[in-house]
Amino acid sequence: MNSHNLLDAALRSLDREDWLQLHQWLACPLHHQHAPSLALFQWIADWYTVNKDLPPKELQPKDWADHGLSNLQFRKYRSLLLESVERFLAWKVWNSREDTLSNDLLEAYHLRNQTQSLQKRVRRDRKRFDQYRYRDSIALYAEFRREEIMLSLETNIERRSIKPFEEAEFRLLRYQIAERLRKAVATLARSLTSGQAIETPLLNEYLSEIERNTALLTEPAIALYYHACKLYLQPKKNIGADHFQKLTELLPQALNLFTPAEQTFLLKLTINFTIRRINREPEPSMLRTAFDLYQLGFKNERLYEDGYISVFTFNNFIGISLRLNEISVASDFIESMRDQLAPERRRETLAFNEARLYYAKGESSQALLRLQGIDYQDPFDLLNARMLQIRIYYEAGENQALYDLLRATRALLRRRQLGYHQDNFRNNLRMVQKLLRLKWNDKAALDKLKQQIISTKPLSEKEWLLEQMG
Repeated sequence: MNSHNLLDAALRSLDREDWLQLHQWLACPLHHQHAPSLALFQWIADWYTVNKDLPPKELQPKDWADHGLSNLQFRKYRSLLLESVERFLAWKVWNSREDTLSNDLLEAYHLRNQTQSLQKRVRRDRKRFDQYRYRDSIALYAEFRREEIMLSLETNIERRSIKPFEEAEFRLLRYQIAERLRKAVATLARSLTSGQAIETPLLNEYLSEIERNTALLTEPAIALYYHACKLYLQPKKNIGADHFQKLTELLPQALNLFTPAEQTFLLKLTINFTIRRINREPEPSMLRTAFDLYQLGFKNERLYEDGYISVFTFNNFIGISLRLNEISVASDFIESMRDQLAPERRRETLAFNEARLYYAKGESSQALLRLQGIDYQDPFDLLNARMLQIRIYYEAGENQALYDLLRATRALLRRRQLGYHQDNFRNNLRMVQKLLRLKWNDKAALDKLKQQIISTKPLSEKEWLLEQMG
């Protein structure tokens, strides 16, 4: 992405208050001294107010174009504006972290050798940040850094006291453990998705320290990631069930103690693990947990990517809602959230999910109409749409159309590499073929196939297959 698109992406991320603050930022010579790029911003803001969108990136203000401003010079103005916008975004983050801002003030007093001011501010901050809203690893680091700054004073004032040393050491330990677990769980999740082992140095040592000193689990930034690590280290069914329960119980209580970005990470981390479990064994309790997690994410507006709900999130929530027979929830969600899908994927995603909704209501012919004529850009969407068509053809007794579709879908799978999803789709197709060949008057064969369906993993169509067998 070039700088022109970076500028548009940055501006699209702003809300109304951000636009007003950015204008003040650019108008202040302390932050920005380039008059043409300030004029460019004002022109873009006026255009956005009228048209509800940004101007085309190559379009110049009319007076500039009339005076023959070169494209090269115009791109330079946009680049200079981008630099100031990015500084503004960085300032917004810094300004939102009261603990970080406060520590920078302490550093300033420390560098200027203002001992008395430093002592007063550290003592004030110790009390003030006991109830600070964020309890993530950055907050733990800020606590440690505050104690470390104070340590340089107290070692001169109270030479015989060991308390400040112990306090600083303990706060450092909490930060190190929280940060190690946060990074480790991201690595473990990536390892599970890719199917490749990735080393996580010293993770077991940190986990052992937590299990030795369970008081560390009172820190949400440690507890949530500890339970997540244990899950991702032991991803199979029924292993780590206690950790899963504790994680999903603690997450709604502690979510607001983390920054918005980390809230999104925690929610997606837990939801993705839950979805994998559902794909292996769709237990009603697991479906309900995933449903509640999605609802929590939508309520807090934490499941958006670049301002849109991802196709993966949209499809999964509709699928889970329908499996729980929450048909009205699914219908309302499709209607209210259709504009929250990215425009380039909106048509196919809505068509697929409207087809699922029709199918759940027993209107298979309408579902089939919605599935036909859509050019699916994503292989997962195409395969999921075909699995729904396979259901409809089987239930309607359209065996020739079904055989043709099975053959075409097997060929598609041979051409694609879909990670752990590959086995799921292959197993689904294999079991449908077995169902087609089944001799229904042969009880032994029927029982054998039923057991195969029950024991096969992953198998997302397991419930439907068993329903067809009565």
